[in-house]
Amino acid sequence: MTDSNPIKRAIAKVIRWAVTEAGDDSGEYQTQQVSYLRRSGRSASAYPYGYTALAPADVLSVLMSISGKSDARAHMPISGPIRKKVKEGENAMWHESGSYIHFKNDGDIEIHAAKNLVFDTVGASITTAGSYISSTAESATLTESPFNYWTGPLQATGNVTFGATVTSGGKDISNTHTHSGVQTGGGNTGVPN
Repeated sequence: MTDSNPIKRAIAKVIRWAVTEAGDDSGEYQTQQVSYLRRSGRSASAYPYGYTALAPADVLSVLMSISGKSDARAHMPISGPIRKKVKEGENAMWHESGSYIHFKNDGDIEIHAAKNLVFDTVGASITTAGSYISSTAESATLTESPFNYWTGPLQATGNVTFGATVTSGGKDISNTHTHSGVQTGGGNTGVPN
């Protein structure tokens, strides 16, 4: 039985469910093959401004025919059962690997990388408004920089190993430094040269 309401019939012609197939992001606009009503055709991928993705195959999408024309299609993939669950008012971007960025109602931003988290900037900077930054690694933390600068006290609770010159107050205090005022007996040496 067909719907007698002409508005509903018109909407049904321009908006329908579809499933993604192969995609192509090499052109000016991203396109993807979609299947709908036992048919298949190319469709432009539609995402909010500033966000892009190439949905894998078999993702449910909303397919829109612009002005009702079957050759002018755009589709918007929607979240499936594999996604980051959020509370009302929250947002998250997620990936099938398990990685996600979660914007929480309390103002926190939770970032989870299933493998590596890479920051690549021209002028590297990590800023926090909290009282401290906590970093935990399974084997080591590596900082590669021509110069590292601390403005406050530096405290280590484990062994400290230096592979190069150690300077304190402008003086070399590493294993090659010398002292003045050295005399045999129980006296103390002078300060490092």
